[in-house]
Amino acid sequence: GRPHSAHVRRTFRTVAPLLIEAVSAAPSPDATLVRLGQVIANIQAPGAIYEILVNDTSLCGSLVTLVSNSHYLADLIIRDPGLFDTFGQGQRLVDELTQEQVEEDLSFLKSAHDSSGALYRMRNAQTLRIGMRELLQGVDVVTVGRDLTLVADLCVRDVLETAREKTAERYGPTEGGFVVLGLGKQGGREMGYGSDLDLIFVYDSEAESTDTVAAVERFSALAAHMIKAIKGLTQFGMLYDIDARLRPDGSKGALVVSSDRLSEYYSNEAQGWERMALLKARAVAGNDPFRARIEEEAHELAYSTPFTHEDFVQAEKIRKQLSAKASPLDIKKAEGGIAELEFAIRFLQLHYGKEDRKLRTASVLEALPALHNAELLSAEDKTALHDTYLLFRRVENRIRMMDGKGGSALPKDKAQQQELAARLNIQADLGELIATQKEKIHKFYEATLAKVLDLS
Repeated sequence: GRPHSAHVRRTFRTVAPLLIEAVSAAPSPDATLVRLGQVIANIQAPGAIYEILVNDTSLCGSLVTLVSNSHYLADLIIRDPGLFDTFGQGQRLVDELTQEQVEEDLSFLKSAHDSSGALYRMRNAQTLRIGMRELLQGVDVVTVGRDLTLVADLCVRDVLETAREKTAERYGPTEGGFVVLGLGKQGGREMGYGSDLDLIFVYDSEAESTDTVAAVERFSALAAHMIKAIKGLTQFGMLYDIDARLRPDGSKGALVVSSDRLSEYYSNEAQGWERMALLKARAVAGNDPFRARIEEEAHELAYSTPFTHEDFVQAEKIRKQLSAKASPLDIKKAEGGIAELEFAIRFLQLHYGKEDRKLRTASVLEALPALHNAELLSAEDKTALHDTYLLFRRVENRIRMMDGKGGSALPKDKAQQQELAARLNIQADLGELIATQKEKIHKFYEATLAKVLDLS
């Protein structure tokens, strides 16, 4: 490469020993050093970054912590060195993320001369900030999930606005209610690094009275614009992947569903496990009051049709297939993993929630005290499930932070397991700890399943 100026070389000589010192303290120094070298080598004007590090030498440690914990977040900086400013944000890394602030950041990026990548830059900068807060401030996994979801929600709302403008060019203004329902991790505000979105697009059946063809065509065009903007590959990458399997009639079904069809499908045709997915339904974008109405209807649809004996048997069959395909080291899908814990809690909610509205919550952590208050869960089980759920989510989150993909299996290698434990400040043998907890969860799951099968 081109030789750097004397000033840049001098600044580098000041920070190099600090970086080396931080690397030697990292859980796997060799791999970290290689990654750090790549990050620095890929930065067009490293002088500015050395300046930031010289002005606040504690940031050398922060940079190394980031690189050693996450290839995914380090790659964000390699692709867009401007994001390095996030390191110099001091107070902002301590402050809680708020919707207003993220919206402000987005409109600032949109006011730039070239604003084509504004949404991607906002998402990357905020993801990096959330990762830094987790690594440096020890922000808990529930907050991380909430923050990553806040960013995804904003992206979906922004994309909807743009898609409305594009659809209006061809069809005139998209009148009538339209809402985007988020299910899964986004619906439950539990997104992780690299989570995809489970979306259902719903339009108001009332809008059909004018001209049936036009309504479904218009709103399908709107949804198609949104899907393309969210999961289309651009020079800035992709915003989020979208999983459409959860929508009525699955991937083969129409892109959009009318509010009447939504209710007809979930009342009469959907399988139990599909109704179970509605427990997390949340209207992430769209216009009020239609938005509030659809969210309320989705929850009502989940609980109003009783979960039958067959529904529970079918859900258990699906869970069995999940765990049969999973590696025994998987902390989500394998026997005794997060999926079993969630299923058990959902079974209790679905069986008793029809009568007791206090049990209706999308969050597993909020469901636990509600079930305890309703005398459906002992105090001991409530605490044990709460702690295990958080432990599993923390470990899964840190696995996903490394490469920004949806994996949830512990590394096979014992040394890598211990390295992961060290990163999470877990003193125990991670493999053994998780195996013990999985056995307890599996017992709880089996007992819960037997209970609901007996009652249904």
